[in-house]
Amino acid sequence: MNFLSRSQPGAVLLVALVLLSVYSLSHHTQHGKSRKSTEVSAKYIFIQVVGKVKSPGIYCFDQGVTVGEALARAGGPLSSLSHGDELTWAKVQTLNGSRIQIITEPRGVAVLKLGWMAVPIRLALGVPLDINQASVADLTQVPGINDELADRIVALRVRRGGFSKLDSLCEVKGIGPATVRRLKPYLALGTKH
Repeated sequence: MNFLSRSQPGAVLLVALVLLSVYSLSHHTQHGKSRKSTEVSAKYIFIQVVGKVKSPGIYCFDQGVTVGEALARAGGPLSSLSHGDELTWAKVQTLNGSRIQIITEPRGVAVLKLGWMAVPIRLALGVPLDINQASVADLTQVPGINDELADRIVALRVRRGGFSKLDSLCEVKGIGPATVRRLKPYLALGTKH
């Protein structure tokens, strides 16, 4: 009894090759995950534009952009809004992981608010958190950092007046050089708004 027609063995072989390729790619990606995540975040700038704009969303740029350029990519503020003084921030340079929000005041004037994307979104996009700005709650969302470790990191940061390098995390009880290497793709220094 023949289960396959003449053309089906070729299709089965093609499917097997595709599955093998996907497996090889995923296996390679998992072993180089930290490096790849860092490369992606270093190569692209992710900016979230929300609120009273034509097309809210997260936008990817090849290089740094101004608030005005990010707003333009999102279609700009809704045409029914009057521009407030804070929209003069349009020439301000954005940082990777920035969140630009357009809200309206009661009289219909658009006001711009600049901040950060939610931590889980930033981490999913490979945008590291500033170790000198992250709260205990932010740090607990980083893989490998629990509540107790986050408390110790923040306590040491406060005592020292901030970290000047990520390797200083080795001074935190429970963190050694191997842990610092695992955390580096998720943490950075000096990304202030």
